[in-house]
Parts: sequence; C-alpha cells; structure tokens
Amino acid sequence: MRGIERINGLVGPQGSRDVRPDRGGKTGDGSFAQVLEGTTLRFSRHAADRLRRREIPLEEGDLRRVERAVEAAERKGAVQSLVLVGEAALIVNLPTRSVISAFHRARLKDGVFTRIDSAVVVDRVSETEE
Repeated sequence: MRGIERINGLVGPQGSRDVRPDRGGKTGDGSFAQVLEGTTLRFSRHAADRLRRREIPLEEGDLRRVERAVEAAERKGAVQSLVLVGEAALIVNLPTRSVISAFHRARLKDGVFTRIDSAVVVDRVSETEE
C-alpha cells in the first residue's frame, strides 16, 4: 500500500524521510502502523518522534478527521495549517500532506504558532455519526 511504504521509511518529497511512530504498543483499537495504513497523511521524523515521546494520542478516527480538515483547508487555499483534533495539535504541510510537528494541547506553554496560514479545529464525534 502506497501510504504504508512512505511510513516505513522511504524518502519522500524534498528528501525528508517518513517514519512510522513507534508507540510501543497500541493506539486506540490498533497499532499506530495499522491506524496509518488507510491514511494519505505522512509523518515527518520530527512529528513521529514527538508523538511517541510526548505520548500524544491519535486514533484512526482522528486521522480521518485530520484528512478531511486538510482537504477543507486546501479548498480555501491554505498551505500550512494548524489542525486541532482531540488532545493533539498538528502542523500539517498541505501540498505534501505531511504532519511536520505535533504537540499535546494540554501541555502547550504559550500557545503561539508561527509560519502557518490557517487553523482548523476538528470536533470529535462518535464513529457512528461519521
């Protein structure tokens, strides 16, 4: 599958490497690798490391909501967006669909984000409502 090949370490656009965050176990109902199999999003090494080290929870449904948020921001002409979903704050480069940084919302110090041109707040709804 194209997405999982990128996640497992193939070189992506602009020479960046996409990696699979090693969450040391489960994220939601499956491993992080399983969650990422169905997504078009990629995670930079930096973002993957932050997700792992800071134990930022991301579930399969969250990633689907982030994908929809990315599509909505792209339609508005955005290039780099802050996406708030659940407990995560993600900086996403929209043209490459790459998550380039990740933060735990509860642990943000000053809450200032630079070099973004948009922000999308994603509501969590139950899977049956999607």
